[in-house]
Amino acid sequence: MKLRLNYFIIPLLVFSVLFIGSFFSLAGMAWHDTLILPKLNPPKSIFPLAWNMLGLLTTASILLFYNRGTRDLYFWIIQSFFAINGFLNIAWTMAFFGWHNIVLAWLIALALEYNLILLISMMYKRSKMAALLLVPYALWVLFALYLNWRIWLLN
Repeated sequence: MKLRLNYFIIPLLVFSVLFIGSFFSLAGMAWHDTLILPKLNPPKSIFPLAWNMLGLLTTASILLFYNRGTRDLYFWIIQSFFAINGFLNIAWTMAFFGWHNIVLAWLIALALEYNLILLISMMYKRSKMAALLLVPYALWVLFALYLNWRIWLLN
């Protein structure tokens, strides 16, 4: 196996997004603790574990797609969807934990889910495995949409 620069850059980018998100999450945790949470809300300890696992799956997905793909327009469109995904991920954390704006956070999560569905469906044409690695992420965001919506209603 030949080592490529993207084996370092891609994980660095994915986990930078997660690190930035965790910074906002930790900063807003005191506010979060004042909220009425839905019954299905997992314990706080689950979230870092889930996001680290999703970060690994996302990294693997991007690496599979990146190393397999022909550098055509379709390839770069998918790469831009990954960039949008990272932006939306950070934006949700800022909106929810930073600005305490539950409604805006829900709208961003909706855009994030839509982005993931498009990303998975577009990637599937070129790399089924890369697309399937993102399915747990899409399911997690769908669950987050539900939690976000319930928090909105309860508070």
